[in-house]
This record gives sequence, structure tokens and C-alpha cells, in this order.
Amino acid sequence: MSAAGSASHIDYLIFHCFIPPELLPDVGTLPSNVKLIDLNTDIPSKENQCGLAKLFTRVTDQRQALETPLDKLIPTLSSQIIYYPYILVEYKPAFGHIFADYLTSYSHWGYSDIDVVFGDMTRWIDSDEWNDYDIVTYGFGDQDKLYLRGQFTFHKNDPKVINQLWRHCKYLSEMDIRYSEKNASERKFESAEGCYSQAVIMRKDIKVKWAVKAFSDVGEGSPVYTQGMYLSLGSAP
Repeated sequence: MSAAGSASHIDYLIFHCFIPPELLPDVGTLPSNVKLIDLNTDIPSKENQCGLAKLFTRVTDQRQALETPLDKLIPTLSSQIIYYPYILVEYKPAFGHIFADYLTSYSHWGYSDIDVVFGDMTRWIDSDEWNDYDIVTYGFGDQDKLYLRGQFTFHKNDPKVINQLWRHCKYLSEMDIRYSEKNASERKFESAEGCYSQAVIMRKDIKVKWAVKAFSDVGEGSPVYTQGMYLSLGSAP
């Protein structure tokens, strides 16, 4: 329910597949800015495939010839999503492209984690972050590490430039090679924060803001202590 505080400016789009209706929340009890989107409604004949998989293969749309054809890539990726759902975080940098059809009416798009309490984000997001920066990322005092935080990062919705920055990451743009049979033994988890952050930092034509605006239950070894902000589930320092 913390999302309701941002209803004036921000929507939360939650894409899902294979969730039984009885496990879904009653739409009538959700805040108006929380949208549940079932991606399996248009493929009833393929009940064993998650609709997210087809969308995610959009990252290969500039490949001239796929090493793994879509009729094999989609089921493989679907199985990965179903049995190892954590791999979804690998695709965060490309969400602006993958979900482009759902974002046409929005000025910005972003990604976060499900264990974040938001509240009224309009009280946190400054006007310069809306207007002057292409990408804004919130950390908790660890900004000495120049990576874009998976916990909360948002972008201007620019289909031609900002939404394409992820293409530097071959694990995404050459996903068909990654999922080919010959590379099966070498396949490993890829951190979206790593490759994507490097791709962004290499650019000289975009503006990025690292802001210290997040609270966390981090341990005592964290640089958050040096930033004057602390929220912990444990004992006081």
C-alpha cells in the first residue's frame, strides 16, 4: 500500500504470468496507481510458456541472424523465468525497450525491487531529477561505487537514446548466442548493475545523478555511516 502515496505522479506496473487468480490481490483493494498486467492472456494454447519470455526476446531485435531461433529461445527463456525467476533482474536495463508498448504515455520509466517501501515519492524526487537528468539512481551512502542501483533507478523515456543504452551489454543484445546449446555450460548469472553501469559511464552525452536518498538495514561496515543516515533492524551503532 506504500505505493498509494505516489499516485499523483507515479504508476507501478507489475507484470506476471502463471499466478492463480486466488493468489492475486483483489484489484479493488489496490491503490489506483498499481497495475497488474497478466502476460499470459494472449497465449492460452501455450500454458507452459510465460508471456514475459516473448517480450524479453525484443533485446535481439537488431540481430541479423539468430544463433538460437525464437521458437527455441522463447521456451528456453520461459523455463528460466519459471524455475529461476531471479534472472528477471538481468533485464532491468532494457525494461524501457522491452515494455515500450506499455510506456508510451509516460515521461519516465524505472526499476526497483519488491522489498522497497516507497511512500510519497514526489516528496523525494526533486524537480532537477525530473527535468535535468537522463538517469537518476538512489543509493544509501555508497555512491563512491559508481553503479546504477537495482533498488531504485529511473530514466527519461527516450526510445532512441536512453532506452537503448543497454545494447552495450552483449549478454542482452546477443542473448541468442548466450542461450545457444554450445554455450550452455558457460552460462552464468549477469548483474544488471555491472555491465549497464559501465555502458552508462562510458557515455559523454547523458546526465546521471547519484543521490543519497535511500535508507537500508545495512551492516556496520557500510559507508552509510559516513553519510549521516541510518535505519537498522538491529542495535544502534
